[in-house]
Amino acid sequence: MLFKNSTIRPITVLLSVSKIFERLMQNQMLPFVQSFLSPLLCGFREGYSTQHALLRLIEACNKSIDSGGIAGAIFTDLLKAFDCLVHELLIAKLKAYGFNRSALLFVHNYLDSRKQGVRVNGSFSMWKITSLDVLQGFV
Repeated sequence: MLFKNSTIRPITVLLSVSKIFERLMQNQMLPFVQSFLSPLLCGFREGYSTQHALLRLIEACNKSIDSGGIAGAIFTDLLKAFDCLVHELLIAKLKAYGFNRSALLFVHNYLDSRKQGVRVNGSFSMWKITSLDVLQGFV
């Protein structure tokens, strides 16, 4: 794990084989999960962006104001949301979506017992097992 310039946000260096493996997992899981996702969800979805979310928000506000109503919005910064994702919660969500036991064990084993360390100016920290995040760059 390396750190960006002046922030403390970690960057995980994943092997190319891991990236290929994750892409294969994604290709099998995404079509199954797609039917459970709200059509209003724009984040982390291919073909959608923050622009889509903003356009929907503007359209909804305009519609409300045009009909004599009021409009408002609350924005939340979820930048570090995946840095504190409990693996058991993710597995429970996949179970609720109908993934079978072997698929759940597979995903759990892939995420569980990851080790992280820090290198600063050539000095290395001790390795620490983490169970609360999804790695940066994880597909």
